[in-house]
Order: sequence, then structure tokens, then C-alpha cells
Amino acid sequence: MYTIYVLVLVGLAIGFLIYLKGTRRTFSEFVFNSLMGGFIGCIAGLVIAMLVSSAVPKTLTSNEPVTLVSMRNQDGLTGSFIFGSGSINSSMSYNFLMKQKDGSMVPGTVLSSEVVHFIEDPELKNIGYWQTTIRRSDPSHWLYKWTIFHSDHNRIARQEFRVPVGSVIQQFNIR
Repeated sequence: MYTIYVLVLVGLAIGFLIYLKGTRRTFSEFVFNSLMGGFIGCIAGLVIAMLVSSAVPKTLTSNEPVTLVSMRNQDGLTGSFIFGSGSINSSMSYNFLMKQKDGSMVPGTVLSSEVVHFIEDPELKNIGYWQTTIRRSDPSHWLYKWTIFHSDHNRIARQEFRVPVGSVIQQFNIR
């Protein structure tokens, strides 16, 4: 953001200098030169700030693991954590239930991609976890304040599901 401020000020200064070097010094020329210099500085600042934003180092941050609950099968005794994995209109997805702090359950869906990882943990029984890791611009880096559009650089780096062994089942297809 500082890039835009600085280049707008530089543009205003250049406009003012052009006004001072002119032969006719009317107020309308002063306003025109200043506004054009500021506008050109603003556009240049936007372009440079967007280019610099890709140079900001990235960090990985993870959310707290979300507790998953199993979806019971018809027998009421067994269930799967990632239930209804399959495709909807040729897009693979994984569906699951998340347990909230108040004890309620909320459905969730994740589209299948190379960032989705399943880990079948033999130590887990009747509980699972989902954790998302995001790659984002490092706000502590000095370049961060000179850039804009940081949210464009937030990317999901990994979605990890830790579930009991044998609990990723049940295919479905909806066309």
C-alpha cells in the first residue's frame, strides 16, 4: 500500500514541477498537472504494488484440527468418517460430518485434489480430525506493507484428514 502513496506523491510533485517550468502559470494548469501527475502515479503505484506482492515470502499456517464424527451405517454399529465420497457432475468430492463445540454436527464437503491427504491412524477409535494448511503472504516481512491484494495469494497447501483405519468408504455418483 505504501507504494501507491509514495508514487501518488511523486506524481503530484512531478505535476507541480511541470507547472513551475511552464510559461503560463494559471491555476487551471496547476490543477490539471497535479491531478494528471497524481493519477499517473496512482496507476504506476498499483502496477508496481501488484508486481511486488508476488515477491513477498510465503508462510504456512494451519487451523486448529476440526473433530470429525462418523456417519453410522444402517446397522447402527459401524460407520465411516469420509462418507459419500464420489462425484457430482464429474467433480470428485469428499463429504463428512464435523462436531461442533455445542455437540451438534455440521456437514462439510471438500473437492478432491492433490492437496487432500488421508491418513488412516490405527490409534484413532470413533473419532477423526480435519486440518487445513494455508500458504499466505508473510505479514511480518518488510515488503508486505508495500503491496496490495494479499488475499489473492492465499492458497490451500494441504487438507489433512486423520481417521481410523478402514473408515474411508461408500462411493456415490450424482449426474
